[in-house]
Amino acid sequence: MSNKYMELDLMSQRIRKAGVFPFTENAMLGAWMPSMLNDRLVESAFLYTTSNVLDGKMARPFAWLTVDSQSGSVVRFEYCSNCDFMDTGKYPLDMKIPAVKTPLQQRMEAGKKFKEAYVNCRDFFFAPVSELTEEQVSSLKELKQCMNDALRPELKEFYDILGNTFFEWLEEV
Repeated sequence: MSNKYMELDLMSQRIRKAGVFPFTENAMLGAWMPSMLNDRLVESAFLYTTSNVLDGKMARPFAWLTVDSQSGSVVRFEYCSNCDFMDTGKYPLDMKIPAVKTPLQQRMEAGKKFKEAYVNCRDFFFAPVSELTEEQVSSLKELKQCMNDALRPELKEFYDILGNTFFEWLEEV
């Protein structure tokens, strides 16, 4: 991968340190979902809390943000109560989602593989499908599998909406 994009971990750390959102030990930043804005790669993530996961339920995401992939600058930050990325009729803000219990070690290993696959594909996200090499297509297939293994299944619909342009492009591949 080229050095034109900020490292994902560094981007996440800067956002937390900058106080863009009220960070607590229970506030989690979801996986980054890429999209294009003014011909530049940007990445969006939602924020959710894990405070009730022990009782088998978790709150739906409470905020979301979009970051410029090169500079790491926050392009947009919204609380879902002000501007939601989801249909609040179908996904009300007070919605509780049944939480799937997955062993921490398994989630961490799957997350590491997903992040590596994501970073390996970052330079050619949204490239015309006809211009992708066989190696790139293979990397994207691996990314898709890693994504299925790593992303919390109870949050799948939220990822599908936040990353809708990415998933549409990925399906073309």
